[in-house]
Amino acid sequence: MVLVAGGFDDNGTASTTAELYDPATGTWTVTGSLNTGRSGHTATLLSNGMTLAAGGFDNNGVSSVTAELYDTTSGSWTVTGGLNNARGRHTATLLSDGMVLAAGGLDFPTINASTELYNPPAPTPTPTGTPTVTPTPTGTPRVSPRPRPTPHSRPTPH
Repeated sequence: MVLVAGGFDDNGTASTTAELYDPATGTWTVTGSLNTGRSGHTATLLSNGMTLAAGGFDNNGVSSVTAELYDTTSGSWTVTGGLNNARGRHTATLLSDGMVLAAGGLDFPTINASTELYNPPAPTPTPTGTPTVTPTPTGTPRVSPRPRPTPHSRPTPH
C-alpha cells in the first residue's frame, strides 16, 4: 500500500486529505485526514509501521514545525512532537536505529541549514487475550503392563 497525504489542491489550499493506493488492485481508498493541512512536507515510514508526516507549508506558505503520525491499523493521524525548526521541502531519512533525521529545507524567505532527530514512540503492545487450550486426542486407552516384582535387597556384611 502507498500512503499519499496533503499537498495543495486546485485552489492553492494546503490539503488535509489522505488516501491509500493498492498497487495490486490499482484502487485508491480514502483514509483518515491529517490534523494540519500541509504541502512540501516529508512522509517517512517508521520501523514501528507508522508514518511520520513532518513540516511543510500551510495555506499562507509559512513553514511548519508540526508533525503527525499515521497509524495503519486505525487509519488515523495523531499529533506528535514537533520539529525544533520550521522547514518545508526538506529531507527526512530513517536511520538504522529507528530515528528520523530531518535536514535542510526552506523557512521562507531563508534556507534552513539545520538538522534534527526525531525519536518515534515505542510501539504499543497488542493484547493477546486469553489463550485457548485445545484438547489433544488421546486415542485408545492403554493398559499399563503389570509391574515386575522387585528383587529383595540383601543386607551386605560389614
